[in-house]
Amino acid sequence: MNTYLYGAKSDPYHSQFWKDPYPTSISAEQETNGWLSQDMVKELAETSQATKVNFIWAIHPGNDFIYSSTVINDIMGKFEKMYALGLRQFAVFVDDVGVPTSDADVQKNADRLTALQRAIENKWNVDGAAASDTVRPLHFVPQIYCTGFTSSKEQYNKFFQALATTPSYVTIYTTGAGVWSVPNNSDFAMPKGYLHRANRSDAKSPGGGTIPVTTTPTAASIRWTCTPTSATCPPFGTTPPFLPNSPTAWAS
Repeated sequence: MNTYLYGAKSDPYHSQFWKDPYPTSISAEQETNGWLSQDMVKELAETSQATKVNFIWAIHPGNDFIYSSTVINDIMGKFEKMYALGLRQFAVFVDDVGVPTSDADVQKNADRLTALQRAIENKWNVDGAAASDTVRPLHFVPQIYCTGFTSSKEQYNKFFQALATTPSYVTIYTTGAGVWSVPNNSDFAMPKGYLHRANRSDAKSPGGGTIPVTTTPTAASIRWTCTPTSATCPPFGTTPPFLPNSPTAWAS
């Protein structure tokens, strides 16, 4: 395993309090329930570097991703706080919320993703920035992360055709036909075909800096239900089952 995508449902600072900084201290009960402190986040960042695992921290802004006019600034505010704790790659989860249905909202969803990626590039991936100071491209778990969340093939087509307008180095996730299904090559190929994603070794930011790209920009997501303190979570340095010929990430 070379990538760990963190977006624990038990972590309120990933979702419920997504705009707020992590607390400097937490109680033993909160830790048992899956909360993290700032020092714990720092330790995760340090451990990921030591074990050569790319740790990606995900934010879950919910329906605000489409319906809040300040969402890009709000997300960037949180990303800046996480950057200060040592993180250098981020993800956005908008799974398990309302699925956009109008053409305007479907396109706004894609446009917001593009705007957020550009904001990251303009903030950290400027010409002359040290490699260790740059931020890798976004990962995105969309509202329609499985075909079972669509009412028609037309809705699925429109949704992913809109996402095809986002930067080609942003990684889009799918779980396949269903939420808990085991992805197969045909499930993986369908959204990839709509997105027209291709393997990229690197890309240039608007500021001229090189953006490191380490994954294929469409990925299979195996949903692994656990908390950060659960014994069933795969730890850094282990190799979980994977889908042959496709990049696979673990999302907790």
